[in-house]
Amino acid sequence: MRQYLMPLAAALMAGTALPSTASAQDAITTVDLNMRAGPSTAFPVVDVIPDSAPVDVHGCVRGYSWCDVTAAGSRGWVSASYLSYARGGSYVPLAVYGAEYDVPIITFSVGSYWDNYYRGRPWYAERARWRDRWQENWRDIRRDDRAERREERRENRADRREDRIDRRETRREAVQERRERVQDRRRENRVERREQRRDIQERRRESRMERRDRTPAARAERQGRQSLQQRSRGDRASSGRSREGRVERGDRGRRGREG
Repeated sequence: MRQYLMPLAAALMAGTALPSTASAQDAITTVDLNMRAGPSTAFPVVDVIPDSAPVDVHGCVRGYSWCDVTAAGSRGWVSASYLSYARGGSYVPLAVYGAEYDVPIITFSVGSYWDNYYRGRPWYAERARWRDRWQENWRDIRRDDRAERREERRENRADRREDRIDRRETRREAVQERRERVQDRRRENRVERREQRRDIQERRRESRMERRDRTPAARAERQGRQSLQQRSRGDRASSGRSREGRVERGDRGRRGREG
């Protein structure tokens, strides 16, 4: 019993020792989970949290790989891969949705953290050795974090490059469509103008014919044609009368000879 009361008393005495942590957020464990004295499997085990037990999440390291939690009066670090939040009748992993739930990003220091929570633990006397190991490990973690951030920036640049390519392709297609529409309109306008010019030329031709018919020369030409037609009719009538006269004279001559 004393083993669990001493960390709890230390936590109560140092309730304001970590001002960077936000208000606790409820989560549950998905397995029987080891609570450790720091954000790494290299740290000693503080307690074992049973499966489906509620925990209060105070914050997580960058990347949401390890989180500082309180469970059943014990304070320590657990792997975020085995913590979940309730959402819409189901549960989602904290490691994936930590940013969406505004879980704060915090840091870890062996000295201050162990002083606040683990003074009565048997391995507390070796905190200097653990601090040195953590600082070395922390350099590796920070190096991994930098590598992850570089990879994220590289992926973001690749995504932005693809977005720019897509936007350029979209703009190129839009320009091509506008160019084709303009060409189609110009082609239709040329056809319409040709038809309009043809109509205008036809109307002008008809107008010239009408004006030509109204001129004195056209009237004289028309009267000349009418005169020719009349003379032609007169000639045909005269030729008919002369033929009748010849026939009549021929008949009189035949009657004289017969008499």
